Amino acid sequence: MGKFLDLRTSQNSSATGFPNAALTSATIVGEIGLQTANVANPIVGLNSYVVVSVAAGATVTANILRGGVTIYTAIRTFPVASFDAEIAIAAADLGAPAAAQTVYQLVLSGTPAPGVTAGVTRVGPESFWGVAQNGSVPATPT
Repeated sequence: MGKFLDLRTSQNSSATGFPNAALTSATIVGEIGLQTANVANPIVGLNSYVVVSVAAGATVTANILRGGVTIYTAIRTFPVASFDAEIAIAAADLGAPAAAQTVYQLVLSGTPAPGVTAGVTRVGPESFWGVAQNGSVPATPT
């Protein structure tokens, strides 16, 4: 079993209706710095929950970055008429570096359907969190 190292949360919005901002370009909606104490082979679990309002045919892309490098991508196109869509993400970073701190970001982008001006609006809530543990295991079973 691993040893707990750190847990961090970034909550951009805790209520429905905020930030009520159009998602017209890639936007950082969460950022955390996990303290991993230079432990080798940490295992990092990353989770997110966001709500967006989408028009028919719009696409939402969610990227999780470690130190500015994409380590996870989820893409979803919504085929039905405009509605609020809950997006939940669970990702793992099994290649996290041995570092004092590692910065993770959740970046969302939205693309409207071809020929449509309405696309994606961030309507909240928006949360991003991660937990790090020492991923080492005993060499032999006990």
